[in-house]
Order: sequence, then structure tokens, then C-alpha cells
Amino acid sequence: SSGRFNCGPFPQTSCLLLQLEPRKYLKGIDWVREILYSTVLTADRVKIIVNKILNNIPEVKRNGNGMVYELMKGLMYDKESNHHAVSALYQQKFLAKLIEEMSTPEGAAKVVKDLEDVRAILTKPENLVLHIAANLNILESLYPSLTLPLVNVIPKEISAVKAKLKVIPDWKLLHEKLGDESAVTGAGAVESTYLCQTTPSIKDFNDPDLATLLVFFQYLSQLEGPMWKQIRGQGLAYSYNIVPRPNEGKLYLTLYRASNVVGAYKEAKSVIEERLQDNANWDQTLFEAAKSSLIYEIVHREKCIGDVVVQSLLSYFKSVDRDYNRTLVSLISKVQVADLAAIGPKYVAHMFDPMVSKVTVVCHPSKVDEITKGLNNLGLKMKSYAGLEDAFANLW
Repeated sequence: SSGRFNCGPFPQTSCLLLQLEPRKYLKGIDWVREILYSTVLTADRVKIIVNKILNNIPEVKRNGNGMVYELMKGLMYDKESNHHAVSALYQQKFLAKLIEEMSTPEGAAKVVKDLEDVRAILTKPENLVLHIAANLNILESLYPSLTLPLVNVIPKEISAVKAKLKVIPDWKLLHEKLGDESAVTGAGAVESTYLCQTTPSIKDFNDPDLATLLVFFQYLSQLEGPMWKQIRGQGLAYSYNIVPRPNEGKLYLTLYRASNVVGAYKEAKSVIEERLQDNANWDQTLFEAAKSSLIYEIVHREKCIGDVVVQSLLSYFKSVDRDYNRTLVSLISKVQVADLAAIGPKYVAHMFDPMVSKVTVVCHPSKVDEITKGLNNLGLKMKSYAGLEDAFANLW
């Protein structure tokens, strides 16, 4: 998923998506060319768009869940990455300067030229790859050739280039400065508390340990499971999640709308560490339920044709084959309880090491000191910041 202030995975790639009726196949090719090469940028229109984005930022900053991820991205990623560049906190400062620069005709012309330069880079043939998903039988009944019209995607005066898209996984954009960078930040419009923790983990979607690790955390986080009882059941947080993200090479632990974030984090830590003991008890019913619910989630990724198309495209970025989801389901079904005991020490044991993991918290300003002290008492190394701008100035 992505948005105006959030790249989503594989952030160094831009995507133009068109959904067309088969009879508009040729028209769609023309639209792609016109959008990429023939649209006209004007200073007045740029100013309108910049102001619209700026006006949207205060609302974004009131979203505590979004801000806790944004702060984490700022801690994790290199300043040259798009994760950093599209952040609302960075964009607010950047766009304000842009408006000031466009106050003169010369400045406005320079901004438009800069945008044209960006467009020129993005639309170089060597930087473009075309992905088409369709019922070929229908298309072939309408058009004698499906490939010949594709030369019209780029203007005639530009030479086509045959090249593979350069895929950069998110983990290659990390700046691995480990240590006491964790932060508790106040946000005036936020009533609940949100926490995000990241820990180094699997970097490859084909890693043989991934299926077992997914089952491990599904066991803990499933409905009526250990974390549900200790966190949601006690009213400490509305929601929680633990998930590995191989494209980032990170393991995410999140707490959503926590009424007692210190208590919720303490319970999460206790539940996870309990499963790392040699004599840990794994309930067979919960184990089978975890595998079943996890398989359902994976199958649900392809619930309709549109989803299948997206999964097909993602398989290229993930460097996996087109049957990856089927393979993953098969691997999950073969996971045994004994495998869970073996996977914990390898990937989970260092989750609560403050020199390895990073933690960000967004809460009401009145709770900053209390939460900072409480989490530090649990072994973390949190620094407190009065507001988002203060955190941005010091951490980014």
C-alpha cells in the first residue's frame, strides 16, 4: 500500500496503472504516451498542487498511527531514499520553500524546469518497463498483433531500449546506525498511543525459514491467542501485530491505539520471551488454527482477478516465481511444532535488544515523560521529544 506521504514497498519505482476494456487497448497505449510525454506543466498549476498538498499535511500529522511509521522510516532509511523524501514532515518544510521560491517569475520557471528534468529521467526508455495482464484470447480476436502497437508507448523521435527494470529492495536503502535512536514523541491531536518496533530479520522471500517464522508469529497474534488474551483481553491496546517484511529485512512489532502502551509492550515481551524457553508449551489446537488462518490470508491475496495481476507484478520485484503463494502455502502446511522451537532463538531472541531494535512511539504530549520512563524501565533506550517537529529536527 502507498499514499501521498507513504511510498509502500520498493520505493525507488514509480508506477502508472491503467485498467482498460479490451476494445480500448490501442487507445490505452496512446494515453500512456500522452500522460508520460505530452502533458504540459505550468507554474500556476504547480502552485495549486503544492498548496493542496501543504493543506493536507496538518490532517496527516493528526494520524498517530501514520506518524509512528513515518518516524520509524526516518530512523531507518537513508536521506537519499524516497521513504525519506515523501514523508509529511520533510514535505512540509520542502514545499514551504518551494512556494517561497515560486513567488518570483524566475523562481517559478526554475521549479517547472526541475519538474521537467525529473520527468525526462523517469521517462527514459531504459527506465521504463511495460507489464500487461489480459485475456489474450480476447485481445487477439480484436487485434492482429498485440506487440506491434507497443512501439507507440514512446514518441517516435525516441529510440526504444530493451532492458530489465532495476529493482532495489528496501533493505538496500537502510542506514544501519544501531543504538539509542528510539524515540517517544508527543502529538497534540493524538489521544491514544501508537508504537512501532523494527528488528533485523529475513531479507529474502525465498528464505526457507520464512514459512516457519510466519507460523510462529501467527500463533502468538491470532484471535484468542496468547497476545490477544494478554493485550486485547486486558484492554491494554485495541490492536497489535507482528510481521516480517523481507523487502525491508525487518521484523515489525506494532501496538495500535494503546490505552497503556507500557503495559501492552510488557505483555508482548513476556508472551514472546515465554515461547523462547526450552520448556515452552505450544497448544496443538492453537498451532493448527494458526496455520489455517495464515493459509487463508495468503490465499485471500488472490481473491479476484485484479489481485492476481498485482501478485504477478509483485513476483518480479520479490524475485520469486509466479506460483510463489502456492509454494508458500505448501511450506506452511508442512511446519511442525518442533520447528517453532528452533526458529525462535534464530530470529526472535534479539527483538528486545535495544542495541539491535529501534522503537518509535507517538502519544499525547502529556504522556511523553511517563511512557519514556516506563519503556526505559523495560530495558529500552528511549529519548523523548515534545513534538513531531522537535523529533524531525533531531532525528532526521
